[in-house]
Amino acid sequence: MKTVAGVVQILVCLALSAPGAARISDIDQTTGRNGKDIVVVFRYDDYCDRSDTETERQIFAAFAKHGLKLTVGVVPFPVAGRFVDTSPQETLELSDEKTAMIVVAIEAGIVEPAQHGYSHQSVRGKWEGGLSEFAGVDYKTQLRKIRTGKEYLERRLGRRMDIFIPSYNDHNVETLKALDEAGFRIIAGGRYGPYVKGLRLVSLPFTCYLHSLKVVVEVARRLPEPQPLIIILFHESDFIEFDKRRGYLTYEDFDDLLAWVAAQPDIRVLTHTEVLEGVKGINTDRSVAFSEFSTSTRWLPPFLIPLKTGIYLPAETARSLVQSGWVFTGVYLLAVLIAASLLVFCACLLVFRGTHLTNILYFAGVAIAFAIFVLAAVRFMSDYKGPLLMTLAVGCVFGGLPAYLRAVKRGRRK
Repeated sequence: MKTVAGVVQILVCLALSAPGAARISDIDQTTGRNGKDIVVVFRYDDYCDRSDTETERQIFAAFAKHGLKLTVGVVPFPVAGRFVDTSPQETLELSDEKTAMIVVAIEAGIVEPAQHGYSHQSVRGKWEGGLSEFAGVDYKTQLRKIRTGKEYLERRLGRRMDIFIPSYNDHNVETLKALDEAGFRIIAGGRYGPYVKGLRLVSLPFTCYLHSLKVVVEVARRLPEPQPLIIILFHESDFIEFDKRRGYLTYEDFDDLLAWVAAQPDIRVLTHTEVLEGVKGINTDRSVAFSEFSTSTRWLPPFLIPLKTGIYLPAETARSLVQSGWVFTGVYLLAVLIAASLLVFCACLLVFRGTHLTNILYFAGVAIAFAIFVLAAVRFMSDYKGPLLMTLAVGCVFGGLPAYLRAVKRGRRK
């Protein structure tokens, strides 16, 4: 029955909230309802001596203007070059200007500081299992780096560091044990863990990005949860003024979004520490259950946000939706497989003519599909891209096969 209830629950979310773009104009007019207390946490990463100061001035000013607050992940000793470059690099420290800017924001109650890794430099390449600062690093080295960064930031910022944000949202069991030993209270990472029971450390993973906030709030309003928790992650690269290629909103758009948040009577903006101290059910069991649910929806594409909710669900709710998540993932991939097979079948009917050319085209296509399948399985399984590519590859082979056999049969008759 739990699975059926979960399926119905997600279907309701999908019907009311998707497609996201079509609903945003409606959400703009929404006011508080049903006694909801929607908790929203903003998390900005990568603040350091090399991050864009003007973008951060705009961010801090916008939060101050609307009376809101955010958690800022500060990198203690960022490398001077590219974070993804694994070769030895010079490290930097916070300049007096960057230190003064964030200290003013902290003292004004706008910013809650968090430690964001140590140098943010990945120890492995993107194609070697994903970017990570601590993957494969021994416990003692992790503890030393984490403590060194913590002591440095506490000295520079004049605040105790209770929150740790792992670089690339990636951590392992040794990281958790080192953070617990170093005295951190919160790890603010990604949705998938791992987690260790018995530690004082609790997890507050991010659940969505800025561009999906309004849609996720609407989902939260429809779910039967009295206090939905939404944790938003954003970076300087989200802003068009900083990065015209990857950015998707301007400073003005961001200001408008915060104005919308501040105007909603059913939304409260808190920091990570305030959530830990004021929201019930923040514990390891919730983290594990949310990780299980997130894994079940991991292969769904971004436009199916309502199915992934974007909400840090309570443990019982998350577990009740795990099987539903796998069902929807299966239905989605099956639909892709059928659509790809039909399209390729129709295309092959038009292309396959002579037997010799047909053999070349079909077996070349099979070879390409096989290569794509293997590449996707090895390199792209961390999100929806890998399963999508694999399903498309299989669909191409399945769709081309009957058209190929039909062409061969007709060729033999001739």
